[in-house]
Amino acid sequence: MSITHTLSKYAQPIGIAIAMSSFCITAAQADGFKRNNKSYQSIGTVQGKLDNKNAEWIVIDGHLVSGLPGSALWEQESFEMPSQDEIMEQFQEAMSSGELSPEEAKQIEMIANMLSEAAPMLEALESMGLGDLSDMEGGAESFSIDIDAFNPEAEDPFDAERISIHTTVSSENGLKDLPISANDVDITYVLSGGDTLFLPDTAYWSEDDYGHDAPEVIFTHIDLDEDGAGRVQGEFSATLCYWEKAKMTEGTNEDDCIPFEGKFDTAIYLMPE
Repeated sequence: MSITHTLSKYAQPIGIAIAMSSFCITAAQADGFKRNNKSYQSIGTVQGKLDNKNAEWIVIDGHLVSGLPGSALWEQESFEMPSQDEIMEQFQEAMSSGELSPEEAKQIEMIANMLSEAAPMLEALESMGLGDLSDMEGGAESFSIDIDAFNPEAEDPFDAERISIHTTVSSENGLKDLPISANDVDITYVLSGGDTLFLPDTAYWSEDDYGHDAPEVIFTHIDLDEDGAGRVQGEFSATLCYWEKAKMTEGTNEDDCIPFEGKFDTAIYLMPE
């Protein structure tokens, strides 16, 4: 997991409320669970082998963020990277909003400092024509497809034992030439502190360093509907390595890695504007 990938995934507009209410999990069942007196039902599954053990998670008809129609979401996007000044401005707005806890403000400040320290290198790459992400894929648009899946038997399915699969796919072929190998794949298994709109406390994160193959997602079916539920199906494989937020700058632990492979089949909704 690279610092630039972490920034591209999390250093987006974050001026939204992160304070969460207390939780209560009751009556876990295979097709859903209840949290904060709200019931969540399954709209899909992720099945696989995590550390060589069979496991299954459910995709749900709600999300950690209120108002989202499900935990599998897509949106069309272009390769337009915000400038460093725009990202820093977003950080400042979030930190001055009064909606962040001290720990969350500390996390944002840490990433802002990392971005500032990396600025000279990024400028040098851009001067050589290597760092302008807006030129990637000839400026072609893509679709981001994100799947969050939960273990209904966990004490708090939102906080721990959650699977996140983040991908992008190019729209160049109109999503008709299946199967499609995804780009920008990021797979996470949250261990603790996942009840947040920012980074979890501990997790296993997909890794392609230390001699491991890059994480891979292959879509065998993509049906994206702007007006209701579409559907995506596919398979994935990755090596996940242990990671701690408190040691974020150190990256993942190459001595604590586990294999993860499986398949998914779920309804998916357009990300609301």
